[in-house]
Amino acid sequence: MQYQNPILSGFHPDPSICRVGKDFYLVTSSFEYFPGIPIFHSRDLVHWEQIGHCLTRNSQVHLVTGAPNCLNIYAPTIRYHEGTFYVVVTNVTGDNHGNFIVTATDPAGEWSEPIPLPFAGIDPSLFFDDDGKVYLASPKFFICRLDPSDYSRVMPETCRDVTQYMPVGDEPFEGPSLRKRNGIYYYIYIQNKGNIERDGAVPTLMGYMTAENPLGPYTYRGVIVTNYDYPASGNIHGSIEPFDGQWYVSYHMPVSELGLTRAACLDRIQFDDDGMIRRAEPTRSEEHTSA
Repeated sequence: MQYQNPILSGFHPDPSICRVGKDFYLVTSSFEYFPGIPIFHSRDLVHWEQIGHCLTRNSQVHLVTGAPNCLNIYAPTIRYHEGTFYVVVTNVTGDNHGNFIVTATDPAGEWSEPIPLPFAGIDPSLFFDDDGKVYLASPKFFICRLDPSDYSRVMPETCRDVTQYMPVGDEPFEGPSLRKRNGIYYYIYIQNKGNIERDGAVPTLMGYMTAENPLGPYTYRGVIVTNYDYPASGNIHGSIEPFDGQWYVSYHMPVSELGLTRAACLDRIQFDDDGMIRRAEPTRSEEHTSA
């Protein structure tokens, strides 16, 4: 597989990617714009075509007129499971503010009416385990199991707080997600280092923890990627994704020398023999090749 960063130029914040067969699908935040949550399709991670939006009807979302820029629709995550696409997202303003899921059997649409989630905060993410159980990585930074017949319902006694396993002072958090590789569960999260700015940007990193059970207990392992090493300012936001037996970190990042802002990028990550992630080496426009 060959691709070139950024994989999607221009303003495409909070990219989330899933693969179904030979097809890649990518969604991004849409903030105050309508229709909401653009969805893109690719066969090679290089050439992307927008095929529609997930939020196309007033009944799906209420956007607040006159709200400050970059509010409303935050950080969607796309997943696929047994013939259905799922996008889980946050509306931070509006009468139906909160977290919800929309589904579709055809990613080009139409997408369903919202399924509300009973959690506050931002950036939820779904995880479908091999045994059919469905988990939510919560905006409030806990893991819980959802009722597969009613995603708005949490299974009793399945919520676990994961902040206790993170380094002291690592907050605030955003972008939680759960992945699995060779029987190991990886809890991924974004950490904004307080209010300390560097060149106008909040230093941001993507950290991770591992466990043998999706509900924990977790062990903190370290950093996957950070914006500390970038000359361009801006926050990082993304997750790790498996493609073709390889694993990649997807994220947005300003690329000032290319005149872009929040462009969607992708970088390969490596695992050691114990399943620990080696720190990714972000690049801008160099070609990546993998088997």
